[in-house]
Amino acid sequence: MNVTRKKVEDKISRKDKEIQDVESQLKDVQRSLETKLVALRAEKKGMQDILKILPSSDDEKAECRIIRPNSKAGMAQALLKREGVPMHVRDILTEVDPGKENNTPNRAALAGTLRTYVNRGEVFSLPLPNTFALLEWGDNPPGKTSEEKDGGDTVVSFM
Repeated sequence: MNVTRKKVEDKISRKDKEIQDVESQLKDVQRSLETKLVALRAEKKGMQDILKILPSSDDEKAECRIIRPNSKAGMAQALLKREGVPMHVRDILTEVDPGKENNTPNRAALAGTLRTYVNRGEVFSLPLPNTFALLEWGDNPPGKTSEEKDGGDTVVSFM
């Protein structure tokens, strides 16, 4: 055999070995990346499961509803926060708009406005007919009922 031929064959053998080493490294990297991909998919699935539990953006909007402070509903909300008790619509109307006559059409208009929030489950609740409370109070308003506050004998339960 020729010496030159032998050198070329040796170089080919070394190149084969190099190719095998690179292919082995490639397989190791591929396995590592596949493992990482499986872990990432599992994390994504977990986040999607958490997202299903969290309220939708519409629910978040309902919880964060901001009422314009100078509107009748905004003034009613401020009044209820200040008083700390559920109030009948006639009392709310008297406090919110003292210049307006406290008659059926005006009470109905205010009650309709507040009831819109009640129906959507936002801001106000309706513990008794035409008696409005803040939704954040739940079943336990912070103060006494309006009947107790006026010194009347009637005690109203909000359970």
